[in-house]
Amino acid sequence: MMGYFTWCHGKATRPTNPSEKVPKGSLVINTDSDSIGVFKDGHTWRKFVATLPAYTACNVIEWSWIQEFDLDDKNDIRNGLTILIAWDESNLLNNADWEDSEEDPNVRCGTPPKGWPGEEVDDEWGPCLFHYYAIKDIEAGDEILMAYGEFEDFHADWPRMGLPVEQGLSEPMVADNPEPPKISPTTENK
Repeated sequence: MMGYFTWCHGKATRPTNPSEKVPKGSLVINTDSDSIGVFKDGHTWRKFVATLPAYTACNVIEWSWIQEFDLDDKNDIRNGLTILIAWDESNLLNNADWEDSEEDPNVRCGTPPKGWPGEEVDDEWGPCLFHYYAIKDIEAGDEILMAYGEFEDFHADWPRMGLPVEQGLSEPMVADNPEPPKISPTTENK
């Protein structure tokens, strides 16, 4: 695992940059742990989001995605169509697929094919189980970018969970105003 730093600027949300060079094939982030929220149906996910304060709910919606897994371990709760929420550093990785992005992804989530990275292989990667590998050398200070489209089909997957895109979910986007909202200090938690 490598060290990295995250900061805020107006171009994108929270870019993440390695503090040292990362060679191709390196495991950049491993978040296959209990730090991922898992929901098996859209109704339960929506009820959970409705319990959150508005600002927190917006962040949870932004960092939720749907993935379909066909895992060898049929008892793995992630098997099948699943709504996931990243509660860890993986939610700091920006998308190279955005229309205004001029960068290509430099990490990929999944199980690399046998023989990679030592040789070029045509085999498909295994499912995205929260292991992010460098698919090319990443220089210190370069932004770590992934391609969300590798594991999520935004317009197809949400309706399959009973959550039509037209009813309140929006595509991931950068806010027009990069300034965080002003939050007044309070003496009690609500």
